[in-house]
Amino acid sequence: AFGSAEGTLWEGTVCDIVPESADRLDVEVRGEAGHAGTVPMDLRHDALAGASEMIALAEKMARERKGDVVATVGKLSLEPNASNVIPSLVKFTLDLRAAEDAVRKAFAESFRSGIEAIASRRRDPVRVWSLQEIHASKAAAK
Repeated sequence: AFGSAEGTLWEGTVCDIVPESADRLDVEVRGEAGHAGTVPMDLRHDALAGASEMIALAEKMARERKGDVVATVGKLSLEPNASNVIPSLVKFTLDLRAAEDAVRKAFAESFRSGIEAIASRRRDPVRVWSLQEIHASKAAAK
């Protein structure tokens, strides 16, 4: 089974992180809308390109942790959501899980620093806030 709430992954592997410390970060990246055919690449402020870098960063950081953190972007929306318009706004939610609060919080802070650096380099404003935080002790009591 794949993706169940109990943490079952491919090939019957079980993940011990799922019921522990969790955080949902809501991320909003702003760019500038423009026509896909008329705005030169070096003048674009593509919110989706910036968000893509940020999402890739979350995956890279989690993989480097060798299993003590999992990070998932399962929700993504963009505006204006048209095939011939450079996206001006992207929102995504990052679900973070770890066995310990301190590990999750450190990951979240590193991720925030990383995406702020991406946003600064790209000149695309970014906002991040926590939607939900579950502490390890509360999760274990459930």
